[in-house]
Amino acid sequence: MDTKGVTVAGGYGRGGANNQLWGSHGLYVDENKNVYIADFANNRIIEWKHGSKIGQVVAGGNGGGNRADQLNGPSYVIVDEEREIESTFVKVGVKE
Repeated sequence: MDTKGVTVAGGYGRGGANNQLWGSHGLYVDENKNVYIADFANNRIIEWKHGSKIGQVVAGGNGGGNRADQLNGPSYVIVDEEREIESTFVKVGVKE
């Protein structure tokens, strides 16, 4: 039995570059083995195509906030068959 793990996303230390993650909370793997990661501390959803060494931001990535191009601490991601992305957010210290 092979006990070695394989890094499929990240692996270049903690950070905000497209080959890094910071506080990833949830992930989704599609039928093509692409991985979508809710990158909590970077306020983004990042997609890693199968076999790729770098990810692509598919939602957020413009700082935390409530604008249409921002996310605020995404904690999970779901991708439907039409590649529509849904995520939920954790708001810390925000009174609603």
